[in-house]
Amino acid sequence: MKKFYYYMYYKIYHVSVKISDDALNEIKAGGVILALEGFLYAEILIWLEVWKIAPKRLINILWSTPFIIFIALVIGIINQYIFIYRNKWKKYNKEFSSYSQEKKFWLNTLIVIVILFVITSLILSIYELKQSVSSKI
Repeated sequence: MKKFYYYMYYKIYHVSVKISDDALNEIKAGGVILALEGFLYAEILIWLEVWKIAPKRLINILWSTPFIIFIALVIGIINQYIFIYRNKWKKYNKEFSSYSQEKKFWLNTLIVIVILFVITSLILSIYELKQSVSSKI
């Protein structure tokens, strides 16, 4: 799982280099990963609200702006430490570039599936939230 996380960062980094090669490539890859993690956070909160698993008061606290900023900072700092601090992600560069074309294909396919799953699930959760709110009216 850890290696897949590094591979995902590695692949997003190289895609961002192909799009526009500048000094911000590491930040772009980290931003994409942070956005996906933010989507997962929002999705979990929405499902908790839709399924009424958590009390409304707790959901309101978790949706509050200060708490969201705190969570984003914590996740951002963790990602910074995992990937960029001492160029940890680059330690896998040689290994990832030596993967066979077939292995790269399947890993890239898995990355696309994970990203599509997160985005689709977020859209579905927002739709379900809208349905649950409109049914109360």
